[in-house]
Amino acid sequence: MFAYNQRFLMYLLIAGLLLVSACSAESASSDDGTLPEGYPNQTVEVLVGYGAGGGTDLSARYMVEALNVEGIVEQSFIVENMTGADGAIALRELKARQGNKYTLEAIPEYGLGLWNNDGDLTIEDFTPIASVATDYQTIAVPGDSPFETIEDFLAAMKKDPKSIVISSATSLSGGVGWKWSKIANAIGAPDSPTIVPMEGENAALTALLGGDADATFVVPQLATDHLKKGNIKLLAVMTDERVERFSDVPTLVEKEVDVTYYRPRGFWMNGTVSDSVREYWEAAFEKMVETDKWNEYIDQAGLLNEFMGSEEYTNYIKEEGSLYKEYSDTFKK
Repeated sequence: MFAYNQRFLMYLLIAGLLLVSACSAESASSDDGTLPEGYPNQTVEVLVGYGAGGGTDLSARYMVEALNVEGIVEQSFIVENMTGADGAIALRELKARQGNKYTLEAIPEYGLGLWNNDGDLTIEDFTPIASVATDYQTIAVPGDSPFETIEDFLAAMKKDPKSIVISSATSLSGGVGWKWSKIANAIGAPDSPTIVPMEGENAALTALLGGDADATFVVPQLATDHLKKGNIKLLAVMTDERVERFSDVPTLVEKEVDVTYYRPRGFWMNGTVSDSVREYWEAAFEKMVETDKWNEYIDQAGLLNEFMGSEEYTNYIKEEGSLYKEYSDTFKK
């Protein structure tokens, strides 16, 4: 009888543990439209579709720090890098987390992986929450490069584009290739330069520093220290007007090459989350961008302090993404 009672109690304990586990999983993966008391009441995961140390990864980590330090979200976060396919691997993971209100994803630009995939991802699969800052690209060459000015570089590219090797943070059909294609068209080059894909911005810059590329796009945050050390030279900034951080560096626009490269830094969730969840995070990010902690990061990273709420941000993604898709679709023919 004693052994029987022991077994019975053991079965009850196991059943209880399974029930608790199931309830926990249910709370993470389901969204009935209401926020749990004390939301977020469990660890929040932030997916990053690019490598550690790049601009997207750093913005995710500083976002976590700012929300915690400023007391806007008093909950722990985990940042997980899922690299590959221009961010599509991380996007597929986010899509799979139906109704999960504890997963965010850091997204640069308009979400490249959304537009150049095989059709298994659509904007309806996701809920863009907000863009919390805007980055921009510069054109960098090694410190010992023979190119001293953007005019020198563009002349060489126009004469023999395939002799110019570009290290790229994205695939051949990615956003970097698209912008170089636009530059080539603008200067009347017969072709685009040679694009060598890398796994993210850090890897692309490392290739440049190692002498494996003639030029690359680099964001201000990654460029500044190398510029001070003479490891790189900036030939142009890809903004409409010169920026204070690099006031002596010309824009492509002023050289009559009408190509810019702005990169909103945003956060998305699964497309099935409720309005209440979206509104919670949208409000949290809007508070965050006004804080001292976040603005310290903005200044240090050289970002533009621009905020877009969910509706404006979603419209931007659709408009810019559709333009990019016209380019990426040429690789499927």
